[in-house]
Amino acid sequence: MSVGRSLKFLLELVVMIAVGASSLEAATSHTMKELLSTQHFERLETPFPIPVRLYPIGVSETEGWNGSLDDRWHSSDAFRGTYAEEFMEGLTYYLKARGFDLSTSKEAMQVRVTIDRFIGRKRNHDDGGDLKGTLVLRLNGKEILKKPLFESLSYTDESSECLAFAKQFELPEVQFPTVLFYRLTAGFYASIVQGILDAGSDLDSPVPSPPVRTAPPEGKETGLLTIESNPDTAEIYLDSRLVATTPAKRLRLSVGNHLITLKKAGFADWVRELTVLEDSDLTLKATLEKSQP
Repeated sequence: MSVGRSLKFLLELVVMIAVGASSLEAATSHTMKELLSTQHFERLETPFPIPVRLYPIGVSETEGWNGSLDDRWHSSDAFRGTYAEEFMEGLTYYLKARGFDLSTSKEAMQVRVTIDRFIGRKRNHDDGGDLKGTLVLRLNGKEILKKPLFESLSYTDESSECLAFAKQFELPEVQFPTVLFYRLTAGFYASIVQGILDAGSDLDSPVPSPPVRTAPPEGKETGLLTIESNPDTAEIYLDSRLVATTPAKRLRLSVGNHLITLKKAGFADWVRELTVLEDSDLTLKATLEKSQP
């Protein structure tokens, strides 16, 4: 084989490898919007009285590079785009799915979100992270609400969480960074909606408050919950949201009332109401009963 033909063959081989790697990455990575589009979200019973205007998401420069998050877990391993891009596109989709009218009008309620801190954890039987941010709402040039945003997740077995997540979203497989960053971000979305509705309650038109979990301010008003079940590997739903599988140790919950539901194929649902107090450390042990034929 001549030198020219050899170089041509090597060049074609490099191109094939690059295309294959690109296709593999596209097949195994996801966007926040794509994941959200597979889920059902409860729409507002009464339309919000004014339109909402989203501003670009700010990410603290200390938390990563070029709008992404990087501390033990990397948002670039979770989504195709930067975290700021994924957060913005996902929030836009989420607000529309909930029934909000998005607009660029000056009369719209301005929504600004900053990501202040991400702390990742990679320890034995404790994989997860804390996400902190700030929500600021302005209307007619005045600040009408400013609230801290906080979400914390801890998992004892990341492989089981990946399997539960893949089942929920009907995916062949998923990596743990996607599980972690999706659930942290989705928690922020719920808190943002609650903030908008809280601010809207002071307007002339009544605004309903949906059944969503409020994020604890600055990560202080929380308690811990450990859940075990017999048999194990049951899916844990916190206020109708899948968060983990059993056994799950030291899940961080906001103070207040919560509904815990355990689901496992072949067994009846196990449901309990729970009140979480600040700094509490609770343990639930559930015995699942087989479903009636």
